Amino acid sequence: MTERSAQSRARVEALVEKALQLQEDGVPFSIDELCADAPEYAKFVAAALGAQHEIDAWASGGRGSDPLDGRVLGGRYRLEGVIGAGAMGAVYRAYDPQLKRAVAVKVLQPHLFGADDAERRFLRETEILATLDHPHVVAVFDRGATGDGRLFSVMELVRGAPLSTILDALAERVTAHGWDALSKLDWLEEIVRRGVAEDPALGSPRRSAASGETTALAVGLVDDGYYRLCARWAAQLAEGLAAAHAAGVYHRDVKPSNVFIHVDGRALLLDFGVAARRDDATLTRGDTTLGTPKYMPPEQARGRGEPGPKLDLYSLGATLYHMLAARAPYEGEVAAVLTALQREEPPRLDKLHPAVPVDLQAVVECAMAREPNRRYADAAAMAADLRAFLEHRPVQARRRGPMARAVARLRRSRVAHVVSLAVVLTAVSLGVPAWIEARSATRRVAAAEIWRSLPPTLTLGEQPVVTDAGRRDALGARLDRMVELAPERPLPRSIRAAFRFDHGDLGGAAADYAELARRAGPFAAALAQRYEEVAVSGSANALRLDALPEPAGDADLIVAGHLALRQLAYDRAVDLLEPASRGDLMARELWLLAELVDALARRDTSELQALYDQALLVEGAYAAPSTRTRHVMGTAMVAQRRFAEAVEPLEGLIELAPDSYPTLVNLGTAYRRLGDLGAACEVLERALQLRPDSTKAATTLAKVLATRGEYDAALRAAQRIPEAGPDGWRCREAQGYVEMMRSVALLAREQDTVAVDAATTSLEHFKAAIALGYDTRVMRMNVAACQSLIDGDHGRLCVTLCELLADDPFNAVHLQNLARRLPAQLSADGFRSLRRFLAALARAVEEPR
Repeated sequence: MTERSAQSRARVEALVEKALQLQEDGVPFSIDELCADAPEYAKFVAAALGAQHEIDAWASGGRGSDPLDGRVLGGRYRLEGVIGAGAMGAVYRAYDPQLKRAVAVKVLQPHLFGADDAERRFLRETEILATLDHPHVVAVFDRGATGDGRLFSVMELVRGAPLSTILDALAERVTAHGWDALSKLDWLEEIVRRGVAEDPALGSPRRSAASGETTALAVGLVDDGYYRLCARWAAQLAEGLAAAHAAGVYHRDVKPSNVFIHVDGRALLLDFGVAARRDDATLTRGDTTLGTPKYMPPEQARGRGEPGPKLDLYSLGATLYHMLAARAPYEGEVAAVLTALQREEPPRLDKLHPAVPVDLQAVVECAMAREPNRRYADAAAMAADLRAFLEHRPVQARRRGPMARAVARLRRSRVAHVVSLAVVLTAVSLGVPAWIEARSATRRVAAAEIWRSLPPTLTLGEQPVVTDAGRRDALGARLDRMVELAPERPLPRSIRAAFRFDHGDLGGAAADYAELARRAGPFAAALAQRYEEVAVSGSANALRLDALPEPAGDADLIVAGHLALRQLAYDRAVDLLEPASRGDLMARELWLLAELVDALARRDTSELQALYDQALLVEGAYAAPSTRTRHVMGTAMVAQRRFAEAVEPLEGLIELAPDSYPTLVNLGTAYRRLGDLGAACEVLERALQLRPDSTKAATTLAKVLATRGEYDAALRAAQRIPEAGPDGWRCREAQGYVEMMRSVALLAREQDTVAVDAATTSLEHFKAAIALGYDTRVMRMNVAACQSLIDGDHGRLCVTLCELLADDPFNAVHLQNLARRLPAQLSADGFRSLRRFLAALARAVEEPR
């Protein structure tokens, strides 16, 4: 098999597996949507799913005939009908005449026959299960191959019902009858009994009932009650996982559909199809995204969790949550679940159903802790706690002190969405009495709520003064309140001092720095002296910031890092803020901003993605977004030209801080690149209202209007840019762009003479921009395009259009002209340029739009 063939099979297998998972989760989809990124595989996926539907029909007694039904495999196992199917294989009921017992035989799906990866996974599952001998893990007896070479494995025939079926029935009953439905459990026994009664391998329903096999379950229900039954099943599953982990095996997809409730009352783990051994060569970080999002730990969803026991413990905790709450921890479509998983805690169990025992809530919270090191040490520890609950002994997981309970109360309040875990941990380490800490933590949480909605670059870099008096006063009042709520935090006071200084309040700035000097170190003390001198002189221009001492301590580092950001010294800001940011989330956000500038300058896409992930982690600590995390995420996506992914964080930032100028410009750029020109105009106009002198917003608006064909309005926008000063080239470049777009539009309408006039004007502007220092590849291509228009050299014009489209694949005007002017014969340069454009277009359309 060639490498390409293997890759194609693997892609089809992954798409089929995704389709089956969507079916299982009840999410509607179409083949075209599923294969949107790989339409060439659609017919193969459809064929595979068609085979799956045929299997389903066989299993339900529908039309169609199964070619394997009735065959004897391995000279021993007679197949007696399909009882289930998954992405990897169909499971048959079979009879083993040698040992005179019913068994289950799993046969590799037909469309996966010959797929090396699928066969390896199938064999690995068999080998893994064969190493595990535990009453709560399904047993494997044998394996082999059919006459045509399809692999099969022989397993214990489990009789009863999948846990997912039980939980579906539970949700229906709770919806219809409320939680009183749990007072009688006859419905649960009936589901399990029905699974046995409908099993032809056991004979008639009468034989099934008479065999006494439902007695164990019935007695268990009477003795335990529903919650204790859930704890018993979870303890059994934890013990099964403990045995697997001791053998170096990790399941990686624990969920209700992979748990079976046997007729004798046992819970069993099934489907080790994506399991891995500790020493597997494929056991890598990139492999940890396997699993089901609703029951997946946050680190596994990000593909960053090391495979190991902690992943399985979270998934088991999520499964127990579902048992207790009659719903999964997170609900909705896959994308919504993955987003919520990174940013939100699942609803508290006691809010969904107050009758859930407190100890069981504690077990679930411990197993599902967002940080892996806060979960149970291993599966045996979780099993021990569940056994303690069943034996009416206290569980270890719920032993929380007064501080933890105070923080839990805060989390249930309205402002709890912005609680800073670092602050709480600091307070604990200082040994502050709980009642004092609860009061001060409430104030710090309120301060954090103000902080997260401040404009992301307020007082940083080249951020100008706020000219609108009402907006300036409102910002000042919010800063005052933030400092009042968290007077001990260095960053709020440092930002207020800078804001006061920028707006002429030299005395107020000096007072803030004097307070910082009292709370920080030698750097803040020296800085306070400099600002005091400025306040006395009354001249902001007299401020000297040279020869300051090195900072000492976290507070000093934060003040120095903030100052470095104001001075555009980003490398120094990174070095100063990194150590301080480990215990201060506010400082960590400033560190992210400094690192972002560095990554943008180096165009380091891997670093930009890492910063995006870091911002998500900060949001997880806050349990809410902030303007700075949204700014980092949105800007990182824009810089990678992943414009569709940039829109959501940038729009979220605008909701928090509607007057954030940099965000409006970035959002306008994203809308423009996605072709939403109306939305781009709207946000860029808002940016210009905030910053009438903004050259970047005016330039982008001019290009958007020109793309819309509104050339006169575009020219007026470009002429708002002052020709004098360091950005004078922007004025000429923007006007050149408008006239070039006018020229190519006129050319498309066969108005050649007028088109040449516009091209001549455009050429003059582009040459002037180059003379002012803006000598770039794109500018030289623009000059070449204008010259081609003037000369009537359509072949050369097409070459240049291809080059321009390689940087802007969705420019409709350029595309129209390329289609009209493309010559029958291309030069070598034209062929290379066209190929480069088509490659860029292919990359662009791969992005979600």
